[in-house]
Amino acid sequence: MKLFCSAMLLMILGPLMGADTKSIQPSNSVDPAIYLKYEDYKWEKLIPELGDLSAEMTILHVNPKTGGTQLMIRCPKNYHAPKHWHTANETHYCVYGHFLMRDHDGKVADLSPGSYNYMPSKMIHEGWTNSEEANLLYISLDGPWDINFIDGTPTPAQVHDMSNRPVFPKPSKPPIYPSPNEFK
Repeated sequence: MKLFCSAMLLMILGPLMGADTKSIQPSNSVDPAIYLKYEDYKWEKLIPELGDLSAEMTILHVNPKTGGTQLMIRCPKNYHAPKHWHTANETHYCVYGHFLMRDHDGKVADLSPGSYNYMPSKMIHEGWTNSEEANLLYISLDGPWDINFIDGTPTPAQVHDMSNRPVFPKPSKPPIYPSPNEFK
């Protein structure tokens, strides 16, 4: 019994005390680490048919196995992203500017700097920038990037249609990030 208890104790506590003889193997991934600077991004028109009226996007990374995609979209001021959906689940993080987003339930959210949201696969949504500033969104999808506009490829009139734009909230203070002094 004493031997059994000692063996059990060693099996339970051994890995916690560093007795695990297995070593961590280096990644054999064919997907390398990537480091990009903003000035090196390759920006393309999100809707080439709109020319200079289009928002712009840059693909940062595509997972070769899953198709999961990270990208950024920058929209000019007074821009409307007409109703659309994506096949994959999508998250947005607002880097700068403000972006009002309305989902298929009519819920409106102001994505201000530092804000995040999650849009389930195939959820119809639309968004607007305000009249004073452009915005930059970091977007991550758990599958390949696509965009499916409800009413076909947007026209110049649609991307500048502010008639249904919700009212932007009053300006607020910039987001408060933790001070480096708070971490010791």
